[in-house]
Amino acid sequence: MIGEGDSVPDVCASGAGRPSEPKLWVIKFVAGDAQAPLFEGALGLIAQSVARFKQEPTPSQARSWRIEAICDYAPVAYEIEGLLADAAGIAMADIPKIAIEQLEDVDWLALNRHQFPPVKTSRFFVHGTQFDGRPPPGATVLCIDAGPAFGSGTHESTRGALMAIDRCAEERGHNRALDLGCGSGILALAFAASTGAAVFASDCDVAAVENTRFNASTNGFSARIEALIADGLSTPVRAFGPFDLVAANILAEPLITMAMDLGEVVEPGGTLILSGLLARQEQDVLASFYEARFLHRFTFVLGIWSTLVMKREI
Repeated sequence: MIGEGDSVPDVCASGAGRPSEPKLWVIKFVAGDAQAPLFEGALGLIAQSVARFKQEPTPSQARSWRIEAICDYAPVAYEIEGLLADAAGIAMADIPKIAIEQLEDVDWLALNRHQFPPVKTSRFFVHGTQFDGRPPPGATVLCIDAGPAFGSGTHESTRGALMAIDRCAEERGHNRALDLGCGSGILALAFAASTGAAVFASDCDVAAVENTRFNASTNGFSARIEALIADGLSTPVRAFGPFDLVAANILAEPLITMAMDLGEVVEPGGTLILSGLLARQEQDVLASFYEARFLHRFTFVLGIWSTLVMKREI
């Protein structure tokens, strides 16, 4: 995700080992039947894992769900409330009471990796290291463990981006691709596996960059993927541009903010994949990118999430 930091600290100089396990926090609350899937989807963008458990109804109450999300940072309650309110289109005052607790020192990520199911999206088959089955015939296989960065292929926004990459990869040759806000690096891996492009992956989070390097090595793409820490489209990213294929699976607000900057780094005729936005936010995002001289090509909608594919005007 996009945040502070535009230089490469010493800790990013080597990606030789698996990233260290972070401290973890859990967000807990109870939601009604209609809002629970919206809240679950929104938390999936910022949390390492999200689970929903059905509550037993009482005679005076409708069915409800207990939602628990695990994060590798200390969540701020009002920021979580704002995210949930935006996802459900309701006022902050109507958000259920949220509890935030730090988890005990347990290898929760190892547990999460064990529970992470394989995902088949378009040509891509994504699985963790614990998978001992046989991938579907003809699938492009990516091995990614659940880790300290977003992107295991299970969330609709990631699946939508993978679907877009699959479709765009067959349309033309690509020379330079960028996974902006790379998280686990899953989209960079998809670029490397499906195109002949030189692939770059950037994130403001050191753990995400380390995780991307680890996953690139696991999948045999260390020589194909250059992962760097950078704040959005700052100088470290621009130095490798312009790009003819860019994917940004972040949130609607930072996408809108970066529209003009993306117009400067995507070369004329290049493809831009935007994900991480709610379907109801499509028009606001599109308006910003029309202004930045992008043309809308097509959209994938999975649940409440949209993935937009744009083309830079020639």
